[in-house]
Amino acid sequence: MSFDDAIKELKKTYESGSYRTELIKKTLTENSRMRKTYAQMLILQCARFGEIQQKVFVARKTTYTHLYQLMELGLLKQVAVMDLWNKSNLDREQKLVLSKFKDWTSKMADKQVNYFAAQTHYFLLTEQGKNLDIVKWVSKLEKEFKNS
Repeated sequence: MSFDDAIKELKKTYESGSYRTELIKKTLTENSRMRKTYAQMLILQCARFGEIQQKVFVARKTTYTHLYQLMELGLLKQVAVMDLWNKSNLDREQKLVLSKFKDWTSKMADKQVNYFAAQTHYFLLTEQGKNLDIVKWVSKLEKEFKNS
């Protein structure tokens, strides 16, 4: 195989995205706490930082770090409630975010609701984060961890 052939093969790999799954698996294998954060996001589907923090037993700073690393890997995305506040055409995920926010703030005063609308972000799974191969693999690792 020549140098040019190797470069072409590498480009194909990067364009197909197959390297991405292997990178994600490697990263989540090496960092079990980040894997737990991702596993909780799989369970919650759509959650505020506080909801995730209650389920994952690590420091707040560490949870933020894990969430942003998962965003860099393309597994999660962050949605601001204020961006959806006056929007008329919402997709299914955006409707889910707004309904969760309204449930959370249902017993708050209007000033508090407006304050939290400006401050609150929800984390959602991306298409890569819902990849069945990665989800099954994380589930298998978590079962092994629980049984050990």
